[in-house]
Amino acid sequence: MCVSELANCEYSDMVGRFLPYTDRYVPQTFSVAECRLLCDQEREFTCRSFNFNLARHECFLSSDDTFAAARASLLPDRAFFYSERGTCSNGDDVFHSILIVVLNIIAHLLYHLICYGLFCFGQGMVCSITLTLGNQWHDRSA
Repeated sequence: MCVSELANCEYSDMVGRFLPYTDRYVPQTFSVAECRLLCDQEREFTCRSFNFNLARHECFLSSDDTFAAARASLLPDRAFFYSERGTCSNGDDVFHSILIVVLNIIAHLLYHLICYGLFCFGQGMVCSITLTLGNQWHDRSA
């Protein structure tokens, strides 16, 4: 999956710092938000970070970040705003989490319907169902 296809990326920001490695220079950029959007939409390389010059409204996109170039590579300059990608998501992990919750609710309802409503009532049966919560399994017994 290309980085540009990712819908939700978190960034780490540092005011007063810049990374001196640049892959694309974009003059006359309106804001930090616009520079971030340019990074998200970059297709010629994987944009991992950007510098924004607050005084001159210039955007510098980079395929490097402090993980690749080391945190010590950041240089001080009050005119700059540095930002790098953290974790990105295309929304599948949110869908997966919601699906797990819905399936657990359905399993819980079926448990009560089957065990208490149809089979267990008056027969002294022990009913058990296994629910998944995240990546852990939990056994619920009546």
